[in-house]
Amino acid sequence: GGGLCGRLAVFSGGWTLAAAAAGCGVGDPLAVVSGLVDQSLARLEGTEAEARYDMLDVVREYASERLREAGEWGSTARRHALYHLELAEEGELNLVGAGQEEWSRTLDLERGNLRRSLAWALAETDNAPALRFTVALWRYWRHTGQFAEGRRWSEAALALHGIAPASLRAKALWATAFLAYPQGDYRRLAGLAGEGLEAARKRGDPMDLRKALTAPGQAAVC
Repeated sequence: GGGLCGRLAVFSGGWTLAAAAAGCGVGDPLAVVSGLVDQSLARLEGTEAEARYDMLDVVREYASERLREAGEWGSTARRHALYHLELAEEGELNLVGAGQEEWSRTLDLERGNLRRSLAWALAETDNAPALRFTVALWRYWRHTGQFAEGRRWSEAALALHGIAPASLRAKALWATAFLAYPQGDYRRLAGLAGEGLEAARKRGDPMDLRKALTAPGQAAVC
């Protein structure tokens, strides 16, 4: 098989022990990763309290090839992406209030993994994961001023065909609208707002409708 080392090659920008275990299925990650560090195949970054590891580029390339040869890349990439999707969704809930700076820093550290996960989501036939990423990350992109990158990912997610729930698409439209607004793209904002409001009305969910009405309000004053 691709082996434990091969599974870690799916990470981009490093990993924590928790991510190795939950996001890659590495049993006893401390023992595995410590062994790689001892063999100079991986390196420790950060402090012991906030231990983060990364793989040397040449090792990652070799391990990735072995993982693909073993036919394990797809399942590993999926597990990695869904782990980071759950992390992003937790972050969206916490990017307000007292914990916002800590969570912003956490997502900054995972930027490479989030980009890789988003690329995986956009290549899926199911459009729900990509839309979930849009809903999860809009606040982070806006909080850190990454409007252009956020728009690229979210617009690509909205362009996917699939059978994602209407409520999820409505949330993604609203999230994308709030990225278009600070860019001054008022024409696109109006289009997103209109589609989002229509989707929310069809759903009839009061919370979705309240959020959807916010974007037309912004468009109206632009």
